[in-house]
Amino acid sequence: MEGSLYRKFSISWRGTRFQGPNSGFLLAGTWSVPLSGTRGSGSCLEVGGNDTGVFFPNRPRSIDLAILGSTQAGTHSEPSRRAATVKIEPYALVQTKKSRGGGMATQSSQRSVETARSVGSLATALFDLNLQVFPQDGTNLPSGEPLEIVQVLQGGLLREKAQCVAREMEIRDLKDKLKDAERSAEISSADALSIGKKNQELEETIETLRLEMVMAINGARVTARWELMRVATEEE
Repeated sequence: MEGSLYRKFSISWRGTRFQGPNSGFLLAGTWSVPLSGTRGSGSCLEVGGNDTGVFFPNRPRSIDLAILGSTQAGTHSEPSRRAATVKIEPYALVQTKKSRGGGMATQSSQRSVETARSVGSLATALFDLNLQVFPQDGTNLPSGEPLEIVQVLQGGLLREKAQCVAREMEIRDLKDKLKDAERSAEISSADALSIGKKNQELEETIETLRLEMVMAINGARVTARWELMRVATEEE
């Protein structure tokens, strides 16, 4: 439009090309934007996007603005150039930087809460152990550093282990004594059987001798009678 004042922006988006709806295919991201209510071709370019609908949220971009100021009145023009570089960062990266301070504070508060919970849980566990478990062996857990508590527990475990080992040794000794008694009983039973057999043999021998004695006595009587009868017959 002749006789009007306007400025032309030459916008170069590094590594990207744009296509506007009114200006056709623009090389190297060149864009024409009107200023101060004047008309012009092209459309406004939003930060972080383009007319093609492509959005790169995680890559920082730099836009070079070559501001060309010119006043057209007929054929007379006096161009003046000013160059400026604008660094634009993605929204996600800015939000991450902003939330770092709050995140650190949140982490520290969470750590303090977790520490308080662990201390309370430790105190509750110590109270339960002292009340229900350790009164049986006289152990009393201190409410101090965890290292001291662990050392006390280790000492109690070592004492309990020594007692268990002593009991196992006593049980083994009793088992050995029981085995010896069983062997003695077996030997005694064997001896009793042998003695019983010997007694039976002696009884049988005695019975045999008694029978032989009876037979001998009866034979002697018969013999004596025959002798008396022979003598009597001879005298007659």
